[in-house]
Amino acid sequence: YFDNTFKNPEEVEKNLGLPILGTIPHIVLKKEANRERKFIELEALHAPRSAVAEAFRMIRTSLMLSAAGAPPKCLLVTAPQVGGGKSFISLNLALVYAQMGAKVLLLDCDLRRPRLHRVLEVASNPGLSNFLTGKMDLKTITKPVGEHLDHGLKLDFISSGATPPNPVELLNSNIFSDNLEQLKESYDMV
Repeated sequence: YFDNTFKNPEEVEKNLGLPILGTIPHIVLKKEANRERKFIELEALHAPRSAVAEAFRMIRTSLMLSAAGAPPKCLLVTAPQVGGGKSFISLNLALVYAQMGAKVLLLDCDLRRPRLHRVLEVASNPGLSNFLTGKMDLKTITKPVGEHLDHGLKLDFISSGATPPNPVELLNSNIFSDNLEQLKESYDMV
């Protein structure tokens, strides 16, 4: 009686009035498979024929068809709680766009508990927070990671950077929004 959670995608559409772009199956890794693959966030790369990778490709297609003639060039992935899958979803979406041949920039805007730099095996610092505080330029903090992951992927990454005392203020700054517009001109997907 007290359970007011959504049980299926149709309930989301009905109660929130939002379209469903797709659903991603739950992944359970066996211990022996987990030893081979350190991070589940690279599912679309390590298991391109899996149901999960296919789900991300379907979401990519839904996004590309979501606005007639002008698909979104910038996506924000968020969740209501810690462990909601933001890193998993954002990295796999970036991978399926890059696998399609798009030039992609992935930003780790989690300035409190960043994770993507560990998955991509790059330094967290310098990164986005260093740029937003005026200490670095965009070119310095942008790291090409596509070739490292898979030959031919055009995937760049901006890590979170040093943990700031005021992450919300930095992300709400004019510097961030102005430069995001410039990045959208340089990349097929941000």
